[in-house]
Amino acid sequence: MTGRFNLFRRFSPDRFVQISGALACLAMQQLHAADIGGEDCSVLSGQTIRGVTVTAADWLVVEPAAGQPVCVVAGHQPPYLDIEVVLPSEWSGRYMQQGGGGFDGFIQSAVLRDEDGEVVGLHEAIARFGAVRAASNGGNRQGVEGEAAPDVWLKAGPDAARSLLHYSYLSLGVTLDFAHGLAEQVYGRLPDYGYFDGCSNGGRNAYTVAQRWPQHFDGIVSGCEPMNMPGTTTAWLSFAGVQGTPAELATEQYTHAYDAAVSSCDADDGRVDGIIANPAACGFEPRSLACEVSDAELCLSDAQVGTLEMLLSDIVDSSGTVLSSGFYWADFGRLANAFSGLGGVYAALATGDTAWLQAEKRRQFSPDEHHHLIGNGLIRSGLAHDRIAIAQYVASGRKLISWHAGADDLLTPADHARLFDDMMATAEALAVGTGIDVHANARFFIVPGANHGAGVHPAVGWVEAIIEWTENGSAPQSLTYEQDDGSTIPVCRFPAYPRDTGSGSACSDG
Repeated sequence: MTGRFNLFRRFSPDRFVQISGALACLAMQQLHAADIGGEDCSVLSGQTIRGVTVTAADWLVVEPAAGQPVCVVAGHQPPYLDIEVVLPSEWSGRYMQQGGGGFDGFIQSAVLRDEDGEVVGLHEAIARFGAVRAASNGGNRQGVEGEAAPDVWLKAGPDAARSLLHYSYLSLGVTLDFAHGLAEQVYGRLPDYGYFDGCSNGGRNAYTVAQRWPQHFDGIVSGCEPMNMPGTTTAWLSFAGVQGTPAELATEQYTHAYDAAVSSCDADDGRVDGIIANPAACGFEPRSLACEVSDAELCLSDAQVGTLEMLLSDIVDSSGTVLSSGFYWADFGRLANAFSGLGGVYAALATGDTAWLQAEKRRQFSPDEHHHLIGNGLIRSGLAHDRIAIAQYVASGRKLISWHAGADDLLTPADHARLFDDMMATAEALAVGTGIDVHANARFFIVPGANHGAGVHPAVGWVEAIIEWTENGSAPQSLTYEQDDGSTIPVCRFPAYPRDTGSGSACSDG
């Protein structure tokens, strides 16, 4: 079963992280610069710092990143938690922690390498902003038999339990504590500012640190995770009944349907560029693709039309309560085969019932019967969120950038937008009488045209945005998404979206 989850390797830096400002020699305002000498790096090896053993510590000089020496530290905590902390020789006093992706299993390294494994740069948080940067594998090792998720969590014994606990939330605190211990030992003090950045499971990580370790993070960026693992699992499992039936679409049919939606809604922003700039307003109906009204070779049966309508609709229980908001239009064929498998794993982790790993059990899923049972289990395990605690983070005055890919084909952006508003309403209530304007502390953005996993830093400059907002009070109004082909489009504060101005695109509310 592990092999089918290897698609999450797409979250590795070799896949996502492009060479950007991190490769340039850029001026940086030093907060409280601290220099470290060569002996301060190598002597770390073999030490145990705050419960983590340093397995390696070596100097690295990266010429494309202005030649600044950095100390790359590898740490380990049993059974399978591996951590990387990179300490710059000239520290700005900033700390940046990176979230994971999928079931984790690998480190999103700050050391950028090309396809041949050659070092080509450092993450911008270090190269441009002089931060100590930390990341972990989330407590399991992808590709290592017996140590890789999700299989490792389904075994009996303390190692399996500890690995799952690391993934659920604990690896985040261990990594934070280890990095702080290194900073104290190497620089003699703790960071002046703490930041977190993550997408997908990394977005879950970001919200998790906001609720569990808020005092250590002045600014957080959370992408493509709706603060709703119970609802997300319900959405995945609701799709399970389609797989292997006549209602399932072929990959080509999903792509054809998405292309038709883009063709219908593309020009609504005044510009034809292959992107639905305002996905929340795209009213293209799947029924227009039915074979009874379409002669297209990839037309859809009534059952297949129903599948698309299900994906685009809210999931509600018998009382009418929304459990998960429907998707915007996306090319669902890319990740559709992962839906039921992901849902089955999370259901098994939540309930302890491994029957959820079988297709027969998943086809029996009922929102009324199973949603709250699974959701409560996810909450107890630490895999789900406490939105009140996240609201408290915002009400405290700290900064939060939430964002979602507009054409996300795995986690629904509409649910993220809905629950961000819900969280902000709670933050408003918590801030009554304090004089704090919570809307000056948190913002939600949609990256138009991006599928799940796209739109991460540096394709969008989230790192610079959160630092500028936190330290200089410069709140982001809009950002820029640089796509793989080099073209750009504005990333707007929701519900604004890019509209053509005659000389380009700019964010508009109407």
